[in-house]
Amino acid sequence: MDNRLFFIIFIVLLIMAGIIYTTEEYLPFWRCPLQVRKNINQSNANISEILKVTEHYQTAGEAEKLQALYFLLENMSGHLYADVCIQNEQGKQLEYDSSFYANLEEAQQALEALEQEYGEVSWHLKKAWFDQETMTAELLIENIEEAFDAWHFLPWSRNYDLYTFLNYILPYRGSSEPLESFRPYFRAQYSNLSEISDPVLAAAEINESLKSVFGFNPKYYLHPTDQGLAEMLASGEGRCEDMTNLAIYALRANGIAVTSDYTPYWADSGNNHAWNAVLTPAGEAIPFMGCESNPGDYGLRQRIAKVYRKMFSEQASSLGSQLQVNEKAPGWLRGKSYIDVTDSYVPTANIAVVVDSLPTSPPRFLYLAVFNDGNWEAIAWSQLENGKAEFKNIGIDLVYLPVYYIDDKLIAAGEAFLLNSNGGKEELRVTESFQNMDLRSTTRMKISNLTGENDITNLKSGKEYELYYWQKGWQIVANDTFKAEKLHFMQVPENGLYWLREKDSDKEERIFIYRDQQQIWY
Repeated sequence: MDNRLFFIIFIVLLIMAGIIYTTEEYLPFWRCPLQVRKNINQSNANISEILKVTEHYQTAGEAEKLQALYFLLENMSGHLYADVCIQNEQGKQLEYDSSFYANLEEAQQALEALEQEYGEVSWHLKKAWFDQETMTAELLIENIEEAFDAWHFLPWSRNYDLYTFLNYILPYRGSSEPLESFRPYFRAQYSNLSEISDPVLAAAEINESLKSVFGFNPKYYLHPTDQGLAEMLASGEGRCEDMTNLAIYALRANGIAVTSDYTPYWADSGNNHAWNAVLTPAGEAIPFMGCESNPGDYGLRQRIAKVYRKMFSEQASSLGSQLQVNEKAPGWLRGKSYIDVTDSYVPTANIAVVVDSLPTSPPRFLYLAVFNDGNWEAIAWSQLENGKAEFKNIGIDLVYLPVYYIDDKLIAAGEAFLLNSNGGKEELRVTESFQNMDLRSTTRMKISNLTGENDITNLKSGKEYELYYWQKGWQIVANDTFKAEKLHFMQVPENGLYWLREKDSDKEERIFIYRDQQQIWY
């Protein structure tokens, strides 16, 4: 045999050995369902950790645990820890953490000091740590084993079906916090829990104890990331997202089905809110506020535009699941892991919206926006067909604005309207007739022992105020300086949506309509 033939045979044998080795190494991969294989392929350098867990459960002979693993892997791709930082307009990353300060006021002052030194600042995603690229085999196996142990052996957990277990007990995270082990810690914390069979009572007992170790502090509105377990145990305080996450950890570790419901934007004030919901074996969801208020004791506002429920699994009904490749959508709405549960909380209505005009290239979706902290924010979506969209399950007695999402901006697609308490749609389009207005406040005032909103004022003596009405944008009517009792404006277009602002304010004032010489707030 000449050297050249020997070399060819050697190379062929080497290739065959490599194929055999690779086939054996990736055999667990090929045994997985198609969608699971697609997501494993996105694991990049972490694929060996994922395959280690896959092989473990494929050879263990426990069908339910293997199904649980496949559930997590199939839905893992959209979940991550978002590491956020503050930058100025030149892209310079600045050191800032609101937890270093005593309260919100000090944290805001520190942020203002940064802007004075470096110019206007904003939040930016520093790095996205995707679960499928960072999850270890050890943590994933621990999560599955501990979840099954709690589900099978704790008395209040045994009546949950597999669907409830997969969706509300098995998932290992609450939002976009760092990945950490939490089940052994909280299982040990509540090992002596009362011998009860009702998961709602068990949830109340655990949540009652959480109140003494964690509480709300508004300075965490300025905290750059969601806190992980270690950080929460050290800080002892956070915002509503942290409170719900801590309750999720404690309850899921003890076999209680729980999630977080949220409204991304209040429709009659600023900010947003998240809270918990514990599920019964019959599927009823009972709201509570982690670390603050127990199931059965928690109340929410009567006016909410939308309530969504966080899910670990991707939902076909979500906007994110409808989007085409490279198609954009507003912020959180483009996610895939949420469901609409608005009608579980407030009266709702279904409405049809016809746009005023269509862009040259009409988008596929129309949105409804609510007014929040001085901006219109998209909160609901519907497919747009021939200039018309049907919106379902919309909170009533609130003001909405139909908008397009074009070039990363919300663009008004029609006039604002009031969805009244009967579910009727009242368009707030100013007329050519005029009225005079006597105004005493920039927002709804709640003060006891007073008979009406017009008996009080929150206006500041000597401050200048500007009155606007909405007509394809905020149009200024006039400005005036407050002296005593009220502000008086003349020749204001009727039937509109109005906004009274202190000049150069933070835009926290609320919108209103004006009927029978009264400001009616939204």
